[in-house]
Amino acid sequence: MTAALPRFHLLLASLLAVTLAGCRTEAKPQVSIRPVVTEVVALQTIQPTASYPGEVKARHESDLAFRVGGKIISRSVDVGDRVSTGQVLARLDPQDAELAVQAAQAQVAAAAAEVELTRAELERYGRLRERQLLGQSDLDVREHAHRAATARLNEAQAGLEIARHQHQYAELVSVGDGVITAVAAEPGQVVTAGQTVARIARLDEREVLVHVPESRIAAARSAMAVTVRLWAYPDHAYRGEIREIAPMADAVTRTFAIRVRVIDADEMLALGMTTNVGFAGATPETRVALLPSTSILEREGRISVLTVDPETTTITPRQVEIVGFAGDRVAVAGSLAEGDRIVTAGVHKLRPGERVRLLDSATASPGRG
Repeated sequence: MTAALPRFHLLLASLLAVTLAGCRTEAKPQVSIRPVVTEVVALQTIQPTASYPGEVKARHESDLAFRVGGKIISRSVDVGDRVSTGQVLARLDPQDAELAVQAAQAQVAAAAAEVELTRAELERYGRLRERQLLGQSDLDVREHAHRAATARLNEAQAGLEIARHQHQYAELVSVGDGVITAVAAEPGQVVTAGQTVARIARLDEREVLVHVPESRIAAARSAMAVTVRLWAYPDHAYRGEIREIAPMADAVTRTFAIRVRVIDADEMLALGMTTNVGFAGATPETRVALLPSTSILEREGRISVLTVDPETTTITPRQVEIVGFAGDRVAVAGSLAEGDRIVTAGVHKLRPGERVRLLDSATASPGRG
């Protein structure tokens, strides 16, 4: 019994040694090389263009309102209607204005009768004065009465003109050719003088409103050419010209409003459409690479791409600057050289210095630049 114990201990020790050796073998990590899709960089010379979204607006847009208060009895236009100069847009109830005209006419008639009476008395008193039958003071009184009556007649005539104008103001007319962009009153509604009834935008001059960051306002100001493209028709370009730059930045967005006049505007350039405004020539020509947007890596406010070392197949980040866009490609400038190979997918999952394996499709041919 005592002789079997050493053999048992020896067997137990052997089993423990084999188990520990197996554990050490299984704990050894397996190195995994991640496959990646890459593209060869091809540089080209471009003229950088800064682009910003904008909205088509009319240069002249006016709020239309009646010059007198009253009840609207009709409105002949709706939003989107084209109108011409002098066209009647809405009418007020004219009864009060007509009564005011009649009252003013009666005042004119009464004042005219008083003038005739004072004139007749002045002539009669003049003849009596010539015959020395009246004193000069009596004649002066009649002359003063005649002048006062004439002044009241002029006042009544002016009141009649005002009443007639008030009657004309019961019709709201267009101040120019344009399109109705808003309606703020309906028939049956009582409005006050100056209350907006409709808004009209003139179509003789259209422009685009864009908001430019304060860091780019100097470059936009010095742009040599301005191009306007509609998002709905990106192949159709218009020539633009900066008409106005806001003197101060917006308090909330910290951007400057720039109004760009569209020189060759046509019917396709409808009000309210979204545009892309490009300011070209603000910076000199530069060498850039057109890369897929999926190759761009942004970390801690820095823009970079991942290059693959051709010998070690390890990842190295290269800091770049985005200078523009061309379709689904991003134009970048920086430390990239002709022939560099960059990773075009999954860049956010890779670490600097990590080894990768190039997929066969990536090594077949260089990507387009």
